[in-house]
Amino acid sequence: MKLSKLLTFVLVFCLSILIAIQTTGPYPNGKENTSSEPAADGPGEFIKFHKEIRTPEDATSPQYKNGFLISELRSAQLTAQAARKNGRTQANGVLEWKERGPSNVPGRTRGLLVDPADPTRNTWFAGSAGGGVWKTTNAGNSWTLVTPELSNLATTVLALAPSNPNTIYVGSGEGFGNLDGVQGNGMFKSTDRGQTWNYLPTTSNFDDVNRAIVDPANENIVVVATNSGIYKTTNGGNSWAKVSSLTSIQDLKATPGNFDTQYATRNRVGVLKSIDAGENWTLSNVGMGQMLRCEIDISPVKTNRIFASCENGDSPKMLMSDNAGVSWSIINLTLNNVPLDFLVGTQLDDGQGWYDNTIACDPFDRDVIYFGGINLFRAKLESAASTEGFYIVEDVGFSNFMTLTNFSGASNGSFDVGSSSNNISVEVRFGPSRSQKAHRFLVPTGSSSGVAAVNYSYQDYINVPFEVWDITNNRQLMASFRDQGRDGAFDLIPGNVDSPDATLQAREYLFINNVAYNASSPSADISKNGGHEFSMMFNIWPFLTQGATWPPTTNGILRFTRLSTTTTFITDGRGQYGSPNKNSIVHVDHHNIVMIPMTASTYKILNANDGGVFVSNISSAPGLNDGEWNFAGTSYNTSQFYGADKRPGAEEYFGGMQDNGTWKSPNGILASKTTSYSFNIGGDGFEVIWNNFDGRKLIGGSQGNNFRRSLDGGSSWAVATSGLSGTHPFISKLANSRDNPDVLFTLSSAGVFRSPDFGQSWILTPIADKWG
Repeated sequence: MKLSKLLTFVLVFCLSILIAIQTTGPYPNGKENTSSEPAADGPGEFIKFHKEIRTPEDATSPQYKNGFLISELRSAQLTAQAARKNGRTQANGVLEWKERGPSNVPGRTRGLLVDPADPTRNTWFAGSAGGGVWKTTNAGNSWTLVTPELSNLATTVLALAPSNPNTIYVGSGEGFGNLDGVQGNGMFKSTDRGQTWNYLPTTSNFDDVNRAIVDPANENIVVVATNSGIYKTTNGGNSWAKVSSLTSIQDLKATPGNFDTQYATRNRVGVLKSIDAGENWTLSNVGMGQMLRCEIDISPVKTNRIFASCENGDSPKMLMSDNAGVSWSIINLTLNNVPLDFLVGTQLDDGQGWYDNTIACDPFDRDVIYFGGINLFRAKLESAASTEGFYIVEDVGFSNFMTLTNFSGASNGSFDVGSSSNNISVEVRFGPSRSQKAHRFLVPTGSSSGVAAVNYSYQDYINVPFEVWDITNNRQLMASFRDQGRDGAFDLIPGNVDSPDATLQAREYLFINNVAYNASSPSADISKNGGHEFSMMFNIWPFLTQGATWPPTTNGILRFTRLSTTTTFITDGRGQYGSPNKNSIVHVDHHNIVMIPMTASTYKILNANDGGVFVSNISSAPGLNDGEWNFAGTSYNTSQFYGADKRPGAEEYFGGMQDNGTWKSPNGILASKTTSYSFNIGGDGFEVIWNNFDGRKLIGGSQGNNFRRSLDGGSSWAVATSGLSGTHPFISKLANSRDNPDVLFTLSSAGVFRSPDFGQSWILTPIADKWG
């Protein structure tokens, strides 16, 4: 191997371990798993350790400079050039590195690209979290590494220029707070379809790149979402403008067919929107509330329909906007008549949507989405006729003159659903020719928010510039409103809730009552103090849209539509839904879903997760049934090792991998990059030891010091935890001496443990002070 390549490889390996984790928002830690057979999960526990060991005593975060990886790489290259020129070898005597596999255990993958030039749609690029960018031309039967010289191996964001598919951009890093994420170092660019790559030095301050989109009409216009803000280039990356300084931007999508309209998500905020190709951004989260991490997708069939899969602690939310982000409604997802916590697995996985969260719209059906967290699901919107349904607001032109706002107590963010909605869909129809009467109420003089219903005093029954219709039963309905302006009219003004003059505050609340309309006389049940809530169906808080006039001069409809979903689980990796073997070939923890149209009505799905890449069958509804998925990661050598060891005197290897358990190369076979390993221990795989005096003895484990040992070369395994106590670290630790390999050491909150018999028993040396 050439000296320059050797130095580069060593530097890449070492610097990839130096994960200077500098998160911009709070992320949850993983949970300790104390079960006897833990799941492969819990990716957040070690993040604090990695951050703190790289933080100076007088600082609160690591102090590595922007672009330090590239700087160190170039320094190593210069050293190698000088060594070649002087005819010297490296003083440290580093030998050639040889890859030893496994070829059948890919690691975490986030980036996916489908080459549009391949009519078979079998040429893909995959961006791994710890092994660079790879390419397949045969649907994943074999892969080739296309980024062997990149200085940062966390190549998780891929973006191809539709106008010139030879141009591909790669973003580095993982900005989601997981312990095993490698810090980003900006972006790279290829102009020859991935054969060679150039670093974009103007991106060294980007930190972790989370998403990138390219203008379909211009390969040089790129918008990038990072943890430090949103950036845009118009010259192919030669220079960048920071178009938003908002931090923790985690997703970014352009509207199909309209690059000018873009949506981004910000952790703990929700959705942002740009209507000028990313130059300016405004909040677009009415009805969402302050969600944590949100992933979004836009229907290519109905481009004003957007879905958002949002982390919300232990209660994730699926939301939909049917008006290009003007307002959002919650979609109630149920499975077997039970609310579906689709980003939560078992108790041990609570609230993991910060780590694994993805969603994609059906390319042909505007009502279908695929989404995933720990498992994969499909949901289809349908007309509802049961209490299992939910309401959304449809905007049929009303946002031209009226804006809904979030308010406290609203069941759906921007509107509240009353107990008398009765599965009925309702339209509020505005326009110059629309009018009916409504019940007018006043609140005490000077009142602002928080007025109790009993303090709403009925005044009269007056004309308003809209009509309310029950479109399920074709009947007109009663309405009531709060006359905040005390002017005897339903009169909207622009958003203003802080004026010291309460009559100038925009608080003309509107209530829809499930009472048949009577143009001649008010309802006796409504026309009394507090009667505005009688048989209430819906309640909204509207403002006048900025720049609009009231009453409206154009028609518009606000429609409360009753829907339900039919949700299907595609995988059941934790056995929560009664079919743990359904599509069990597909790994848990999903990070990307890409739809690949094959005909005018069929498609296949490409999925990236903690186990690499998987592909579905081709269908109008692919991947739903057992057996309709295939592993597509052979020779996609991207395993992310926590620890590895070698059999004494032989080229056999044994290692623990992130979210993939502990694997071993075959007995008696010289392991190479094409070697398939065998599965040995479940859970996350961590440090391992192969006894260097006796090749029959091996020990490894999963999270929480759940150690297993073998005394017959890996043919059988037994629990090796006798004597352990205390609270154990998620990242299980093992150590021994090469001179006395039967003596092992580990630790817990109780202190340090020593095993004199290769894990059969453990003896505690307690540590009470400054420990744990």
